[in-house]
Amino acid sequence: MKKITTLILMLAVCMMAMAQAKLTPQAQLKVMNLQKKAGRAAARASEKGLAVEPPTIRLVVKIAADDEAATLTEIRSRKARVEGVLGNQLIVTLPMDSVESMSRIRGVLRIDVPHRPRLKTDVTRPAVGVSLIDGTDPDAVASLTGKGVTVCVIDIGFDFQHRAFKDEQGRSRIKAVYVPNDDDGPTFSFDYPGIGEVDFPGSLYTTPEQIAAMTTDMEMEAHGTHTAGIAAGSRSPQGFGGMAPDADIVLIPLGYMQQMADEGEEPDMEDVLELCLSFVAAYARTIDSPVVLSASLNSHEGPHNGTGTVPEAITALSQWAIPVLSAGNEGDMTLHVAHAFTDESPTMRVMLPTEMGFSFDDEDSEEEVQSGFYGISREDAAEGQSASVRFMLYDPVTEVVHWQSQPLTITATDEPQLIELTSDDDEDLARYFEGYIGVAGGLNGDKLEVASMVEGTLLSTLTSYPSPLTVCVTASNGLTMDFWEMSDTGFEGDAEDGYDQADSDMSGGDWTSTPDVISVGSYCTSNIWRSYDGSVLDFSDEEYGGYGNEIGDISDFSSYGLYANGVQQPTTCAPGENIVSSWNHYECYSDIDESMTWEDFPYSSESGTSMACPVVAGIVALWLQACPTLTLSEVKEVLQRSSVNDEFTDADPIRWGYGKINAKAGLDYIQQNIATAIRTTAVDGSAVDSTAIYDLQGRRVSTPQHGIYIQDGRKVIR
Repeated sequence: MKKITTLILMLAVCMMAMAQAKLTPQAQLKVMNLQKKAGRAAARASEKGLAVEPPTIRLVVKIAADDEAATLTEIRSRKARVEGVLGNQLIVTLPMDSVESMSRIRGVLRIDVPHRPRLKTDVTRPAVGVSLIDGTDPDAVASLTGKGVTVCVIDIGFDFQHRAFKDEQGRSRIKAVYVPNDDDGPTFSFDYPGIGEVDFPGSLYTTPEQIAAMTTDMEMEAHGTHTAGIAAGSRSPQGFGGMAPDADIVLIPLGYMQQMADEGEEPDMEDVLELCLSFVAAYARTIDSPVVLSASLNSHEGPHNGTGTVPEAITALSQWAIPVLSAGNEGDMTLHVAHAFTDESPTMRVMLPTEMGFSFDDEDSEEEVQSGFYGISREDAAEGQSASVRFMLYDPVTEVVHWQSQPLTITATDEPQLIELTSDDDEDLARYFEGYIGVAGGLNGDKLEVASMVEGTLLSTLTSYPSPLTVCVTASNGLTMDFWEMSDTGFEGDAEDGYDQADSDMSGGDWTSTPDVISVGSYCTSNIWRSYDGSVLDFSDEEYGGYGNEIGDISDFSSYGLYANGVQQPTTCAPGENIVSSWNHYECYSDIDESMTWEDFPYSSESGTSMACPVVAGIVALWLQACPTLTLSEVKEVLQRSSVNDEFTDADPIRWGYGKINAKAGLDYIQQNIATAIRTTAVDGSAVDSTAIYDLQGRRVSTPQHGIYIQDGRKVIR
């Protein structure tokens, strides 16, 4: 007998209706998942006669500005520990059974779970004009190297002792390494106005001795070593090196958390993203240098309109550091569907990816979300409007429907809506699929949103292929909704089989949907791939597929899109194909060729917007060296006025943003229009706030006396 379990007010989820009303749909689904894991862990421990510690959870809690102190007191009374702050969002850890109580606090506006990041140069410097401002070209007009600027990199797979991260004397240029879930080292604290001193979880390593003892956060990954080297790597004898080779470096490695997850421990990388952003904002306020964040990360979990948890966190961070993120590598993937629901076309129909290889045979294995989607309406949803989701196992070849669910309806109301289908409760589903399907949603502001999570495995009884999981959404007449597939694989299904035609028109990530970030796309400056083992491949050669992009053209994978809030992604583009940079030597599985090493540390090629992002971050560091008072809005103005446009950008402007970044043209614009324009503002005698203060020679001042200073790009009189 089929059974649909509605999880409203369900004690197993430790939440009442008020709690679910403040949870985002993604949070409802993920908390449901965590509860299931905790329940299974408790059952296994009980069978073995072991005691079980009460589970805790890390949340991102948005609070109202009114009566902030009282709200904070109430939060702490629930045994919640504040671990970081970003604007009006708190990162807190608390007992799982306190979530319901947390929701009753009057000043709590939204409860979300931290988000999981997805990882998204020998010819690069001349291509983007860096060689004309760093002194390496005979016609260079400046010798900027990023000195006096700090570049922070959040990533995975750092080789902390790589030669690219050392100066000419062999001293490490890494000034700090923050490891969010390591309790063995020195701690980091920050005193927030109105909140008090917050002790960040994890360890902050800052001394040369501490950093010299570090090896790598993940042996089988090189992504972080590569991106950090592009942004700020020292120059090797072969000419490999970063945009800002003298900048100070701060690294935030996520590999330690991933290794824990691979070994069946908690937490995973998804537990710390907002915490890392909070650390960057706090750390930036403790040092006397401008800060650039390079994060080659993004995700499609969220509304893609700037109102999600991570975009709001990035907006708060942008007051203290210039955030640069990759737009994403889904520019050629069909992960977006837009559907206008009318009487003539009442149903959207898509096929979720079928790579669902999870097995329930190992009782100790950790479950992972395999697929799902997120959808949100473009128009404000009127009361009573709804979206109904129906799942089915359908073979479009044989036109056989093996199983289908009842409609799972999400309405435009503030009431909590979280619905679950499980193979335990549905005998028909259990013949083909083992696991569960969750649907959650409601109002996000005035928009109707709905999200789903699918976790489990298709069983061998589905002998015909393909027999994928088809999703049908029927929504109220007059609504237009955008849907994104959550695994970054893309929706499947052909229009001739009755499926909606998916596209990549909104393939930029949710995290860069805020105007307060620089999102970066990728274009091609080289088709030559070079490995640390000495091998060379020409991807434009037919022998290797002939699929290399034309030199100067956009990368096929580069994400893009114009979003409902007017934000266009990317902001700008940089080289991102076959970029040579430093490589984690722990990851090397073959001999390293001497031509691709510097003092026995390897270099290799990689491609992606992950590589384009640190190019832009490093160039911004050069501009900040020339003009330390640059704000994010001014950097975006520089990009708008100085990025290069040509026949490639003119042919497809939505994919390019402002165009191709050019360091020399940007510096010219800064010198002519920003660095010399000191803007005045009224002064009422109040104390100067805690933002960076410089004298008229551009030197940072910690304790200003009477006189004229520059703060936030404006003249301040004390």
